Amino acid sequence: MSLVLTVRSPLAFTFATACAISLVASAADTRWHQVPGRPIWVDVPQPWEVGADAERTVLSMKHPRGGEVRLVITPTEGADVVLQLESRRLESSYRSVTLEATPEKAPGLGGGFEGLGFAGDTRFNLQIAPTSVTVPDPAGELTLRAYLVTAASKATDKDVRTLSRSLLETARLQWERPGGAWTTIPGTAMQLQQPIAGWSAKVSSDVLVLKRASRDAEVQARFVVAGATPDGVAAAKDIDSLLARYASGVAPPGLVATAPTVGPKSAPKGTRVVRGEAQGDLEGATAGPARLLLAGVPVKGGAVLLIASASGESAPALDALEAIALTLRTTPAP
Repeated sequence: MSLVLTVRSPLAFTFATACAISLVASAADTRWHQVPGRPIWVDVPQPWEVGADAERTVLSMKHPRGGEVRLVITPTEGADVVLQLESRRLESSYRSVTLEATPEKAPGLGGGFEGLGFAGDTRFNLQIAPTSVTVPDPAGELTLRAYLVTAASKATDKDVRTLSRSLLETARLQWERPGGAWTTIPGTAMQLQQPIAGWSAKVSSDVLVLKRASRDAEVQARFVVAGATPDGVAAAKDIDSLLARYASGVAPPGLVATAPTVGPKSAPKGTRVVRGEAQGDLEGATAGPARLLLAGVPVKGGAVLLIASASGESAPALDALEAIALTLRTTPAP
């Protein structure tokens, strides 16, 4: 396999990125993951589980039925050492491994490995395929070596081939998270949709934060225990109490909040909403009123709490505010 993704100028990069974003804006199963420390984002669909190794600049993807795909990014200098490390990792991860070196398929890439291994009684086809990726760099562009390491059983052969073929072909070369994708809220099986342009997403251990680039709007999403039993969902009165408590804590000075009301028809069943608007401009904020939207959505064991805020008269910010908060949905089944 040989693939080179090249960015030759900021203009070309912006145009290519905008076109690519528009193509996936409606994809229901898009899940963007960044290669640690690199401006490379790849789309990993359900039901693949993704892990990252920041020290070695590796994304590891595992299929519930046993398939494995690893994307290993390394500078060209020293790439041979990384190749040997990955081959030894396969030999230690599977039983009765036989790996044979494969010839160089493109100048400057070097060869790879392919062979067989076993996990229990299941046979896996193993492969390490070299390719390259050229990423934006302050000096112009930087070409890195990439290894796609795959392990496919008979049950996952199609899934592994599909993912390994599309992984770099659909990659986005940028530091900010691509827009138009669905992002899972930590600790839940729920997702929010990030707008297509002008927003970035950040996920910590317990909260998802979506921010508008102009800094005049933000949405936070987190799971909160709100009076529900582990197998049940929060009652309306518990969500109302939760919203009232948060409204008093996060509302800017002078903001008058409404009493909790039933969410719109577009929201999940049981959603309760609090809205508010500050009477006058806020110090340090964009000119215009400040607005707040709190939504509580009952889920198993508690509720998903959405905190959306915006300042100023910017129509895009205000229009996107509620639209983002109410895209909440259950993660689609594989």
